[in-house]
Amino acid sequence: GTRTPLKGPHLLLEAWLAFPPVVRERVELVLAGFDHHEPDYQRTLAALAERAGARLFGRRSRAEVAELLAATDLLVVPSLWYENSPLVILEAIAARVPLLVSDQGGMAELVEPGATGFHFRQGDAADLARELERAIVEPARLAGLYARPPQPLSVAEHVARVEERYARLVAARSRSA
Repeated sequence: GTRTPLKGPHLLLEAWLAFPPVVRERVELVLAGFDHHEPDYQRTLAALAERAGARLFGRRSRAEVAELLAATDLLVVPSLWYENSPLVILEAIAARVPLLVSDQGGMAELVEPGATGFHFRQGDAADLARELERAIVEPARLAGLYARPPQPLSVAEHVARVEERYARLVAARSRSA
Protein backbone atom coordinates (compact mmCIF):
# COMPACT_ATOMS: atom_id res chain seq x y z
CA GLY A 1 0.00 0.00 0.00
CA THR A 2 0.88 3.64 0.31
CA ARG A 3 1.69 5.42 3.54
CA THR A 4 -0.53 8.50 3.20
CA PRO A 5 -2.79 10.23 5.73
CA LEU A 6 -5.96 8.57 4.35
CA LYS A 7 -4.44 5.13 4.94
CA GLY A 8 -4.10 5.97 8.65
CA PRO A 9 -0.60 4.79 9.59
CA HIS A 10 -0.37 7.71 12.02
CA LEU A 11 -3.52 6.39 13.74
CA LEU A 12 -1.84 3.03 14.31
CA LEU A 13 1.25 4.73 15.74
CA GLU A 14 -0.91 6.91 18.01
CA ALA A 15 -2.71 3.81 19.29
CA TRP A 16 0.64 2.09 19.81
CA LEU A 17 1.97 5.04 21.79
CA ALA A 18 -0.99 4.66 24.18
CA PHE A 19 0.59 1.45 25.50
CA PRO A 20 3.14 1.58 28.29
CA PRO A 21 6.67 0.85 27.00
CA VAL A 22 6.66 -2.51 28.82
CA VAL A 23 3.73 -3.64 26.63
CA ARG A 24 5.27 -2.27 23.42
CA GLU A 25 8.48 -4.18 24.18
CA ARG A 26 6.60 -7.51 24.07
CA VAL A 27 5.75 -7.20 20.38
CA GLU A 28 7.18 -5.63 17.27
CA LEU A 29 5.26 -3.09 15.21
CA VAL A 30 6.25 -2.84 11.56
CA LEU A 31 4.67 -0.46 9.06
CA ALA A 32 5.29 -1.11 5.39
CA GLY A 33 4.22 0.77 2.31
CA PHE A 34 5.18 3.06 -0.51
CA ASP A 35 6.68 6.14 1.12
CA HIS A 36 7.40 8.53 -1.75
CA HIS A 37 4.31 10.72 -1.35
CA GLU A 38 3.92 13.69 0.95
CA PRO A 39 7.47 14.07 2.31
CA ASP A 40 6.35 16.15 5.32
CA TYR A 41 3.92 13.41 6.33
CA GLN A 42 6.66 10.76 5.90
CA ARG A 43 8.90 12.75 8.28
CA THR A 44 6.06 12.96 10.81
CA LEU A 45 5.53 9.19 10.55
CA ALA A 46 9.24 8.54 10.99
CA ALA A 47 9.28 10.67 14.16
CA LEU A 48 6.16 8.90 15.52
CA ALA A 49 7.64 5.50 14.67
CA GLU A 50 10.86 6.34 16.47
CA ARG A 51 8.94 7.44 19.58
CA ALA A 52 6.84 4.28 19.42
CA GLY A 53 9.76 1.92 18.81
CA ALA A 54 8.20 0.83 15.50
CA ARG A 55 10.00 -0.02 12.27
CA LEU A 56 9.12 1.55 8.93
CA PHE A 57 9.66 -0.26 5.64
CA GLY A 58 9.15 1.26 2.23
CA ARG A 59 7.72 -0.52 -0.76
CA ARG A 60 8.20 -4.31 -0.73
CA SER A 61 8.55 -6.74 -3.63
CA ARG A 62 5.97 -9.52 -4.09
CA ALA A 63 8.36 -12.01 -2.46
CA GLU A 64 9.00 -9.66 0.45
CA VAL A 65 5.27 -9.15 0.96
CA ALA A 66 4.83 -12.92 1.23
CA GLU A 67 7.70 -13.10 3.73
CA LEU A 68 6.25 -10.26 5.81
CA LEU A 69 2.82 -11.89 5.86
CA ALA A 70 4.32 -15.21 6.91
CA ALA A 71 5.98 -13.46 9.87
CA THR A 72 2.88 -11.45 10.84
CA ASP A 73 0.72 -12.34 13.82
CA LEU A 74 -1.82 -9.56 13.20
CA LEU A 75 -2.19 -7.26 10.21
CA VAL A 76 -3.74 -3.87 11.01
CA VAL A 77 -5.42 -1.83 8.27
CA PRO A 78 -6.23 1.53 9.94
CA SER A 79 -7.52 3.28 6.83
CA LEU A 80 -9.56 6.44 7.27
CA TRP A 81 -10.85 6.07 3.74
CA TYR A 82 -13.84 3.90 2.76
CA GLU A 83 -11.72 1.31 0.99
CA ASN A 84 -13.32 -0.85 -1.67
CA SER A 85 -11.34 -4.10 -1.66
CA PRO A 86 -7.80 -3.57 -0.38
CA LEU A 87 -5.31 -5.97 -1.89
CA VAL A 88 -3.46 -6.25 1.42
CA ILE A 89 -6.59 -7.63 3.09
CA LEU A 90 -7.13 -10.17 0.31
CA GLU A 91 -3.46 -11.20 0.55
CA ALA A 92 -3.73 -11.57 4.33
CA ILE A 93 -6.87 -13.70 4.07
CA ALA A 94 -5.19 -15.90 1.45
CA ALA A 95 -2.23 -16.31 3.83
CA ARG A 96 -4.57 -16.80 6.82
CA VAL A 97 -3.15 -13.82 8.68
CA PRO A 98 -5.48 -12.40 11.38
CA LEU A 99 -6.71 -8.90 10.58
CA LEU A 100 -7.73 -5.83 12.56
CA VAL A 101 -9.40 -3.31 10.25
CA SER A 102 -11.44 -0.13 10.26
CA ASP A 103 -15.16 -0.88 10.50
CA GLN A 104 -16.19 0.88 7.28
CA GLY A 105 -16.38 0.09 3.59
CA GLY A 106 -14.86 -2.94 1.97
CA MET A 107 -12.54 -3.51 4.91
CA ALA A 108 -15.45 -4.35 7.19
CA GLU A 109 -17.14 -6.38 4.47
CA LEU A 110 -14.06 -8.52 3.81
CA VAL A 111 -13.10 -9.23 7.43
CA GLU A 112 -15.57 -11.38 9.32
CA PRO A 113 -15.29 -10.67 13.07
CA GLY A 114 -14.25 -13.78 14.96
CA ALA A 115 -13.55 -15.71 11.75
CA THR A 116 -10.78 -13.83 9.92
CA GLY A 117 -10.18 -10.92 12.28
CA PHE A 118 -11.77 -8.00 14.05
CA HIS A 119 -12.97 -4.43 13.49
CA PHE A 120 -12.35 -1.15 15.31
CA ARG A 121 -14.14 2.17 14.92
CA GLN A 122 -12.70 4.00 11.94
CA GLY A 123 -10.48 6.92 12.98
CA ASP A 124 -10.67 6.04 16.70
CA ALA A 125 -7.13 5.55 18.06
CA ALA A 126 -8.47 4.64 21.52
CA ASP A 127 -10.68 1.87 20.12
CA LEU A 128 -7.81 0.63 17.96
CA ALA A 129 -5.57 0.57 21.06
CA ARG A 130 -8.21 -1.44 22.98
CA GLU A 131 -8.44 -4.03 20.19
CA LEU A 132 -4.65 -4.23 19.86
CA GLU A 133 -4.32 -4.74 23.59
CA ARG A 134 -6.85 -7.57 23.48
CA ALA A 135 -4.82 -9.22 20.71
CA ILE A 136 -1.66 -8.94 22.81
CA VAL A 137 -3.07 -10.08 26.16
CA GLU A 138 -5.53 -12.63 24.74
CA PRO A 139 -3.52 -14.47 22.06
CA ALA A 140 -6.15 -17.24 21.98
CA ARG A 141 -8.44 -14.78 20.14
CA LEU A 142 -5.99 -14.75 17.23
CA ALA A 143 -5.26 -18.46 17.43
CA GLY A 144 -8.97 -19.22 17.04
CA LEU A 145 -9.27 -17.36 13.75
CA TYR A 146 -9.43 -19.27 10.46
CA ALA A 147 -10.81 -22.34 12.27
CA ARG A 148 -12.99 -22.71 9.21
CA PRO A 149 -11.59 -21.60 5.88
CA PRO A 150 -13.12 -18.42 4.42
CA GLN A 151 -15.67 -19.21 1.76
CA PRO A 152 -15.33 -16.59 -0.97
CA LEU A 153 -18.43 -16.05 -3.05
CA SER A 154 -18.50 -17.08 -6.67
CA VAL A 155 -19.24 -14.34 -9.18
CA ALA A 156 -22.78 -15.69 -9.57
CA GLU A 157 -23.32 -15.69 -5.77
CA HIS A 158 -21.97 -12.14 -5.49
CA VAL A 159 -24.23 -10.91 -8.30
CA ALA A 160 -27.23 -12.64 -6.69
CA ARG A 161 -26.53 -10.92 -3.36
CA VAL A 162 -26.16 -7.51 -5.02
CA GLU A 163 -29.43 -8.04 -6.89
CA GLU A 164 -31.18 -9.09 -3.66
CA ARG A 165 -29.90 -5.98 -1.90
CA TYR A 166 -31.12 -3.68 -4.68
CA ALA A 167 -34.50 -5.44 -4.75
CA ARG A 168 -34.90 -4.89 -0.99
CA LEU A 169 -33.95 -1.21 -1.35
CA VAL A 170 -36.40 -0.69 -4.22
CA ALA A 171 -39.16 -2.43 -2.27
CA ALA A 172 -38.45 -0.35 0.85
CA ARG A 173 -38.47 2.84 -1.18
CA SER A 174 -41.76 1.89 -2.83
CA ARG A 175 -43.37 1.26 0.59
CA SER A 176 -42.19 4.63 1.95
CA ALA A 177 -43.35 6.61 -1.09
